[in-house]
Amino acid sequence: MGAPPQQVALARLLRRSPTSVLIPGTCSVAHLRENVAAAALELPADALAERDGIAA
Repeated sequence: MGAPPQQVALARLLRRSPTSVLIPGTCSVAHLRENVAAAALELPADALAERDGIAA
């Protein structure tokens, strides 16, 4: 998807519930930027469905 796995995971969690508030930890400005960018990451519907199926 062209993004780090952690960023994809944050983006997925943000899409699952619009009322969720995620507070990921960070120890660097670069990591903070990745976390913030997750909110704008566009995830294809088929990729979301595939990841949702992993836990099922």
